[in-house]
Amino acid sequence: MNDKKQTNLSGWDLITVEAERVYPNQTNPKHYGKLVKCKFGDKDSLDGISVYDGGEYWHFVTYGLSELYEKETDNKNISGYGMEFTLKLKKDNYDDEEAEIRNICEILQSFARRTFSNGILFHEYQYLYSGQKDGIDVNKKSNLTGFITVPDKDFKPIDTPNGRVRFVELIGVTDAELKDLIYKATAPEKTVKRLYEKIGSDVTDYHRSSIKPYTIKEEQFNDCISFLKRILDIYLENKSIKEKDSNKYYISIPKSYFMLKSKLMFPIFKEIDEDEQTKMKKILNIIEEGKLPDLSD
Repeated sequence: MNDKKQTNLSGWDLITVEAERVYPNQTNPKHYGKLVKCKFGDKDSLDGISVYDGGEYWHFVTYGLSELYEKETDNKNISGYGMEFTLKLKKDNYDDEEAEIRNICEILQSFARRTFSNGILFHEYQYLYSGQKDGIDVNKKSNLTGFITVPDKDFKPIDTPNGRVRFVELIGVTDAELKDLIYKATAPEKTVKRLYEKIGSDVTDYHRSSIKPYTIKEEQFNDCISFLKRILDIYLENKSIKEKDSNKYYISIPKSYFMLKSKLMFPIFKEIDEDEQTKMKKILNIIEEGKLPDLSD
């Protein structure tokens, strides 16, 4: 007990307190750790990973990306890198369940090493793509080849004497899903959120099929129509512009409008039904010609 007080295990203890809030009957979970613990500034790997039994899945939580012992960094508001990783692996009829659990531990260690080596911070609603084609399971046969990140809905951010710690959960995703995210990389946070919603679970399931990507109509059209309506608001608010002189008019319209029109709007018309095309063209008429057609239909 004296040693514990001397090394100030407050950060470690409070992660455990949060885990036991989520799993109150599990005070002795599976744990995979180092025999020799390092100071925060000397780390090249996590100090440990605990694995809790979530019923249908194993719930992993890391120890080491935050300051587990004494305070060493200058930012008093954030503990270490301000995060720890979690992951839920669906239980299955694995040939070697222990090997699969250790494999996930090594994956978490590999991401942690990126942080220790290069200072890379992981935030919610990112995608983690390495270009690998093999599955993330031990036998490399899974449909899942990479990850997205989300806030862990079970582990809440905690405030420790060393600063705040948030729990960033990794979810396995397929190569097709990752490529779709890369294709839509202009708004990665939004597209990751939408993929997470379509998956409908934060549990990594090696046998899950790839989610059908959002179609152009579902995603890009909604973005287009929303943007055009914002441009329309600009027009209606600018009472002084009544001429049809394009040079005078376009001064008040963001340049991104022209990119939207030339690169996005017209190429996707073939994906949009006639009624929606008509509505979109009416809004374009308002912007370009100063006309105010009836939009009620």
